[in-house]
Order: sequence, then structure tokens, then C-alpha cells
Amino acid sequence: MQAVGTLPSCKGLRCRPCGQPRPRQLRLLCKARGSPAAPPQPPTGAQPTLGSAELGQLAFWAALSGAALGPICDSAHSRFDVLHYTSPTITWPIETCWWVPPLFAVAAVTLCCGHVLLDPRGDPPRCGTQPGWPVVLAGIAAFCLQYAFSGAFESTLGLTSPLLFHGLLLGSGLGLWYAVDGTRQGLLWAILTAALGPVLEVVLINNLGLYHYTHPDVAGIPLFIPWVYLAGAPANGNLGRQIAATLASRRTEGAGGAGER
Repeated sequence: MQAVGTLPSCKGLRCRPCGQPRPRQLRLLCKARGSPAAPPQPPTGAQPTLGSAELGQLAFWAALSGAALGPICDSAHSRFDVLHYTSPTITWPIETCWWVPPLFAVAAVTLCCGHVLLDPRGDPPRCGTQPGWPVVLAGIAAFCLQYAFSGAFESTLGLTSPLLFHGLLLGSGLGLWYAVDGTRQGLLWAILTAALGPVLEVVLINNLGLYHYTHPDVAGIPLFIPWVYLAGAPANGNLGRQIAATLASRRTEGAGGAGER
């Protein structure tokens, strides 16, 4: 006879003679007897929730990527004589200045963290909140190619066929947003980046005299620059989503390992 207050054994019990898995009640019984429980998983496609420490890690990795990749992309403009710095820190293998990496780092942190923080209040991203590194790298590569194209063809196609030049840059920027993001919040970030980036450049050029464009159109900047900024937003956005998902996954795995111990 089963003693009062003792949980019955659940070993070998089946919900049906055919050997199908135990029902929910028996799974709960196994859990009550001390079986390790799997850590809770967020719903598929849900935006991972980050704590302050994880948000700091996201900002760190975003800043590192922006500081490393930004000057390389920017060198496409100096290489093709689109812009030059007043007092470059180095001129080989790329022309850049000491303040350029921190500036790109701030931009990357703003876009990576901004997309992650707005996603829970906006549309589900086209590639999900965990797009995967192949999608992230493809988006970054597309942005780098657009950046390089703007530098390589600014003095040729940009001067001889400006409408075609602008159309290709704007179309590629919007196409990148549509392909890897497709959200209203992502479009908002792209528009804000395309608007505020050139404003910052006007200050850096006209007020601080840090660099100059060879063929400026308005207030010291060329009119194609907003389309390059626009393409940078979705590329950074998916990078931020993937980093956030990776951090959340590591936290979940850590919680599962602690539960098993």
C-alpha cells in the first residue's frame, strides 16, 4: 500500500498501451520527484529581453564592430578622392583620422541598441529577432558594397548621370531595408540615420573643419550621402538583433546548466 504523503513512482508509466509519451500530469509528477526541468524558452521569434549588463555587452560588441569596420568603409571615399581629412592620422593603408573609429562606434551602438529596444513595440522583423550570422554578414556586405560603389562612381556616374547615380544608391538602400528588415521601426531608423548623419557632417565640415568633400552640393556635403546612411541602418539593426539573441541564448543555457546541478 502506498504510504500517505509519498509520491508514486512514475517510472515506466504510459498514457496508452501503445507506448505514447506520458501525459502532462505525469510529467509534472516527475518534476515533483526531482527530475531536472528544462529552462523556460521564449516563444519562437520573440524579442529576447536583455538585462542592463547584457545591454552593456551589446553596446560593447556593437562599438567594436563599428570602430573596426567604419573606417574601412569610409576609406573607399578617400581612396577615390571623394573626401579628404584636414589632418589625417594615417594615410596608408587607408586615410583616416583618430576620431573616426569612435564616431562610427557611437553610430553602431545607437543603431544596434535602438533596433533591439524598438522591436518589442514594432513589427516582427522579416528575418526574425535572431536572423542568423549568414543573414547579418550578407546585410553588412551589401552595405559595404553600396558604400564602395558610391565612392568608385561619384566622380564619373555621379557627375555625368546624377539621377541614375542617386536612383541606384537610394534603391539599394531601400532594397536592403526591405530584404533584411521590412519593419516600420527599421524604416524609421533608416530615415533618421539618413537625415541626422548629414547634419552631423555639416557641423564637422563647416564648424570644425575636420575634412572636406571634393564635389560638395549643399552646405559642404554631396547629396548622395543620405542614401549611404540609409543603407547602414538595416545592416546594423540585424547585427544588434543577432548579438542580443546570442547573449539571451547564453543566459538561458547558463540557467539550464545551473538547474541541472
